[in-house]
Amino acid sequence: GLGEKLYLVHRLDSPTSGLMLIARNAKAAASLGALFEQHQIRKQYIAIAKGKPKKKQGLIAGDMEKSRRGSFRLLRSQDNPAITRFKSYALDQGLRLYLLWPQTGKTHQLRVACKSLSVPILGDLRYGDASAQEDRMYLHAHALAFHWMGQDYHFSVKPQSGSYFNGDQVSDLLEKPEFQL
Repeated sequence: GLGEKLYLVHRLDSPTSGLMLIARNAKAAASLGALFEQHQIRKQYIAIAKGKPKKKQGLIAGDMEKSRRGSFRLLRSQDNPAITRFKSYALDQGLRLYLLWPQTGKTHQLRVACKSLSVPILGDLRYGDASAQEDRMYLHAHALAFHWMGQDYHFSVKPQSGSYFNGDQVSDLLEKPEFQL
């Protein structure tokens, strides 16, 4: 490809689509990685789930522990909690679009958070919803924003696949101010 070494600054779960931050040199990767560790990079995800959540917006916080076969579960304890702010919006067909702002960066955090609301992400085979009509999980890294080396950066990208993501209702919602990070 590009004829240069690239450095992955953060990871997405393999079934998650969306923005990735990639550095072009080790120094930039270390500096940007430190911003992630210090929670200085604001992240926004969108997800689609079926059914009615326990609450329509708020905060999901709890420690996460390894469960069986590579899964995690949310605990009531708060020693080193995974923290996610969320807001949901009604869609057609009993679906809801979730706007998710992870405040921490734990493995499977958003997937476990949605499951804890009794609404696993559509197409999430690991956490309980295999009913997506396509071969994808409906979780997408929608936006990133951060201040680095004296400049403000804002990036966003709409999902490129998945009929539920590409409907008019979702497109209209993505244009609302609260979806701009």
